[in-house]
Amino acid sequence: MICPQCKAEYRENFTTCSDCGVPLVDRIISRSDHQDASAVDPDVKFVTLLETRELSDIVTIKAILDAAGVRYFIQGENMMYLRPVDAAVLKVEERDAEKARKLLRNARLSYLRMIFRKPEGE
Repeated sequence: MICPQCKAEYRENFTTCSDCGVPLVDRIISRSDHQDASAVDPDVKFVTLLETRELSDIVTIKAILDAAGVRYFIQGENMMYLRPVDAAVLKVEERDAEKARKLLRNARLSYLRMIFRKPEGE
């Protein structure tokens, strides 16, 4: 098990990094794995799932979705360092939206005003 934030390695049966407090993952997925799939396949549709203003939430969200193999990107993530008042927006591939919603529903997220959005038309 590996911490997605500090990259520390843990033995089996550990689930949380003792230094960072984030969930451990089986493997670290590189940035290139999260390139916007619509640039490669125009038929792939991403939907907005939630918004947050907490950097620690983003680390937790990434760890959970990476471990589950959910394809996503976080719009505005890098801007949070410059303008922390703007929310970062999680977008997931439409076919994984319900799976991601279930995975994140019970996550320990700091930002209590997390907005779970249903895809348009629901």
